[in-house]
Amino acid sequence: MLNLINNDTFELKLLSENYGADITKNKVLMTYFNESIFFNFIIRTVKEALPLFKFGEGNPKVAIVSGVHGNELPPQIAAMFLIEKLFEMPKINGTIYVVPFASPLATKENVRRLKNRDMNRSAHIAGSTTNIIVNAFVDYGIDFVADFHSTALLSNPGYESVFCSINPNLKSKEIANFITESTGSKLISYENAGSSYSGALEDELNIMGIPAVTCEVVSENGAVSRGSINRSRIQMDAFLKLFNIIL
Repeated sequence: MLNLINNDTFELKLLSENYGADITKNKVLMTYFNESIFFNFIIRTVKEALPLFKFGEGNPKVAIVSGVHGNELPPQIAAMFLIEKLFEMPKINGTIYVVPFASPLATKENVRRLKNRDMNRSAHIAGSTTNIIVNAFVDYGIDFVADFHSTALLSNPGYESVFCSINPNLKSKEIANFITESTGSKLISYENAGSSYSGALEDELNIMGIPAVTCEVVSENGAVSRGSINRSRIQMDAFLKLFNIIL
């Protein structure tokens, strides 16, 4: 275990050993990580299983997810830097769960789909990585979730944004409003969760009673566009600040 951890409430949870992968094969991703004990620890863990990192104790319990699409790199890098920061924090106001690589096999190959399936259309399918994550969040009593992505120009949506829905969980839109007002991202709101398509991580969580949003920054697929990592971190920080977890 990492011997530089100052936060004695840190826990590592392995959600599934079926989806571990050697993400060092993604050479674009690895240019942003050094050979520190911290990064080597994370990389070894991801190689063995689908990991969930837990920091802090108490309420609220919030979760951050990235890497649902393996070739959307900026939020995955931003999540790693966030985890590094959390390791160094002696106290956290509440509990933070982080899944930095939701589809490690797809991240390894730097591709959108895992086993020819879009994981953000599969959260309702038993055994998919996103379904495993949804079930874990229910089991751990997570209160709020933000799922972080990147979008290429001229794609859907093609601009920095935050997705939410009004029904059945109005808190989803309240979270999105705060993040968009704090970051300048655009708001994309749906009347009903799952109305556009089924199986999105955000929608399945909202339907199951856990308020969730999806945050997008602009970057080309399989690459890291200038400023996109920082923009993703700004969105993450806004989400955490909403609940006064990180001041």
